[in-house]
Amino acid sequence: MFKRENGYFGHIACPEIRKHGNCEILNCIFSHNDDNSNMVNRITLSDQPLLKKQKLHKNEENLPIRPIRTKHLHIEDDVRIQNIKKIIEYFHKDENYNGDRSESIEKEVKILQTSTTIEEYQTKINTLINSTEKLKDPKFILPKELKSRSAPASLAIRKSYIQKLVETIKKYKPEAQTPILMAIDEEYEVASKTSTHTYALTIKRVIYKLQHPDKIKKPVEITKDDYIKMLNDLVISEDKLKDYGYIMEIPETIIPEDKRLCKRCGVEFDKRTILEPTKCHYHPGKIRRKDKLIRFYDCCMTIADDPESEPCNKSTNHVFHWNNPGEMNWATPFKDTEDIYNDNEEKSFALGIDCEMGYTTKGFELLRVTALDFFTGEEVLDSLVQVSGEIIDLNTQWSGVSNIPADSPTFDQVIIDKLGKIMNKNTILIGHGLENDMNAMRLIHHRIIDTSILYPKHAATKRFKHSLKDLAFKYLNRTIQSGEHDSGEDSLAAIDIVKYFVKLDFDKRQNEHKN
Repeated sequence: MFKRENGYFGHIACPEIRKHGNCEILNCIFSHNDDNSNMVNRITLSDQPLLKKQKLHKNEENLPIRPIRTKHLHIEDDVRIQNIKKIIEYFHKDENYNGDRSESIEKEVKILQTSTTIEEYQTKINTLINSTEKLKDPKFILPKELKSRSAPASLAIRKSYIQKLVETIKKYKPEAQTPILMAIDEEYEVASKTSTHTYALTIKRVIYKLQHPDKIKKPVEITKDDYIKMLNDLVISEDKLKDYGYIMEIPETIIPEDKRLCKRCGVEFDKRTILEPTKCHYHPGKIRRKDKLIRFYDCCMTIADDPESEPCNKSTNHVFHWNNPGEMNWATPFKDTEDIYNDNEEKSFALGIDCEMGYTTKGFELLRVTALDFFTGEEVLDSLVQVSGEIIDLNTQWSGVSNIPADSPTFDQVIIDKLGKIMNKNTILIGHGLENDMNAMRLIHHRIIDTSILYPKHAATKRFKHSLKDLAFKYLNRTIQSGEHDSGEDSLAAIDIVKYFVKLDFDKRQNEHKN
């Protein structure tokens, strides 16, 4: 239930609170006492912006389904979308269903939020959609109204085709409990996507398929072996990785000078005085382009080339990066995974990986490593890292790390021991702009899939690469990095982008094979 803009019933105390002590109705239209401690479980539209967007498209069932983002459990979006579709199908069997998908989306996220494991989540989903309660067919045939377009046929013609569908379903699917509802849904799917010229022919094809199920070829599903073959094909060559800034061999050590340029404000300073308070004014965001002429900072939308503009942030310390691979190797030596992960044990075939970094007196240091299994999307490593220098700025806005406990594992314990348990030299590492992560981990690895280089196909250059946030929105209909940074979210997004394009290539090959 959603609030009406005119505020009707807003002055009446909620009946649910009176009866049960709390209210879990989405954006309930009745009045609530916000101080009531029993209200912690209520979900509002402001808390769930994606749900609000989907509600605006009520009854437009051909739009993509976007699960509500939650950090409660890591479950692949593909799995969640399929479960939402099953819940929608379950509600379709109810004659009172009005075509609003938000109830199904809310039901799925409430199940997710009340589950402690993936198994419990799936069990609750199955319990819901396999309910034994007998649903009733409507007494009369009435086609669903098309809200976003005009109907491709008259009401009488639509009803006549629904009747034919009902007769076909009863004959060829006698197990169906609600043949009228099924027929109405089938006809609505056709009516929402066809014109006056194609409507009748498309309906007849649907009826034919129901009458001849043995002649329908099921789409070929991509298997794990297919993924393995196609991922091997996507591994980027070492020459190309070098072109895009990857360090592919252990560099010669260079002893750094004490004079450094602040990475944030550009002022020269002596790194030996890095802990002494000073004035450092800077923009924490990145420069983006609105068009070919206008550049702006995404942190405050200030025009980047305006000499009169002031930086939007300030600090009392300067910070720095090492200038080249040789200086990085001096601070913390690089290691080749062929040397340190050379065991013959079976490890993960492919991992999505993402790191977080922050500023210390030793430069830009590794703070956190997160790794997800490619096939399941499950988190197999998430560890903070004890830094070697004194902390200046954990970069919390971007890293999501606000504290590193004193008992956190050391750099070698994470990179050698923890990471070495889940990967070896043959593991494919997947990420976005992964050269920065590899440098932070001081690892040289030879099997890399970098989504910033590969996607969109043939669009990346050495000077310009699309952001992970843009790719996720464009290809996954997913909004990421909208708040504090989450390395698990970024890693999963890179994995799902690879899966998206692998599936496209797989389907293309199947179609070419058929032709």
